[in-house]
Amino acid sequence: NFSFRRIGSWRGSANVSGSRSWRDAEGLDPAFARSSTSWNARLNLNGNLVGDLSMQSSMRYRAASRSLQGRDGSQVSADLSFRYRFLDRRASASLSLRDPLGLQRSESEIRTATLWELRESSRDSRSAQLSISWAFGGGAPRAGGRGGR
Repeated sequence: NFSFRRIGSWRGSANVSGSRSWRDAEGLDPAFARSSTSWNARLNLNGNLVGDLSMQSSMRYRAASRSLQGRDGSQVSADLSFRYRFLDRRASASLSLRDPLGLQRSESEIRTATLWELRESSRDSRSAQLSISWAFGGGAPRAGGRGGR
């Protein structure tokens, strides 16, 4: 994990992780023995665009890897969100965009002693969600603490 140094109102973080698995197939045909390594990364960035308009983005990457049964292809995705605060910051409008660039795809290959299967899928997972929210109550604190007399 890594957090980027704050620049103005912008901040971000990155995460890289990996894993390793193996199957020794002891007592079975050596063709069943396999190992696999995989890694993935995530990048987050958020901050103010202008005034009361802020943005948050999230990008993910999973590298192609050999699996115990064959191969898993790489995957990429990105999401964006915008929030605008108004009416003395008591109200906000948020717009969330899932996979706005249409990057989400997957592929895999299964190879065993008796089966060979190739798969590729691509579906449009793009979506947008708009929400409006309002903060009730609150206001400036009263003199003397919690407002009791």
